[in-house]
Amino acid sequence: MKKSMTMGLVVCALVFGGSDGAWAKSKRKMMKKKQTMEQVEDQADDQYSDESGDEVEYRQRRSSRSEDFSRWGLGAELLGAGVLYSAYGTYRFAREIGVNFGFSFYSASSAGVSATIIVLPLYASYLLGDRNHFFELDGGLDIVIASASVDAGAVSLSASGSGALPLVGLGYRYWPEDGGFLFRANLYGLIANGFNIWFGLTFGYAF
Repeated sequence: MKKSMTMGLVVCALVFGGSDGAWAKSKRKMMKKKQTMEQVEDQADDQYSDESGDEVEYRQRRSSRSEDFSRWGLGAELLGAGVLYSAYGTYRFAREIGVNFGFSFYSASSAGVSATIIVLPLYASYLLGDRNHFFELDGGLDIVIASASVDAGAVSLSASGSGALPLVGLGYRYWPEDGGFLFRANLYGLIANGFNIWFGLTFGYAF
């Protein structure tokens, strides 16, 4: 009887001891798996953090670049919006939108007859492109101020007037982002007694 009880205790010890060992082994596997998953999650978080940092830096550089560009340009246009020539100025409110303005003066006299004409081009430009090279679309007015006088001895006459002629155009514009040499080659359409096509070249400096 005593021997039988001893054998039973041994068997129980082996059974429960083996069970505890299996449970401990299973627990270690679960803990190891959990640690592995946590490491993977940490690596993913670090990678996301790096990518997010790069994206923020990229957006900051892009935002800074979108605001940092030369806005003013001054020069001269041969032919073009001022008919034969014009002093030329331009200003960009945004990278894609600008306004152009000019001035040209003409005077002639002969045999007691004199005339003066002032042409003031004023038009907007929409610029399609990036950094330095742009395709340009223009639309605005040529403001014309004219006066004339006739002095023929006993007869003296004078007259003056002004008007605005619709102006459209398209062309190429080289405008360095950081300023420098400015160049334009444009084809204009001036609406005055029909649709008149005119060409212009601009040379100047952007800042």
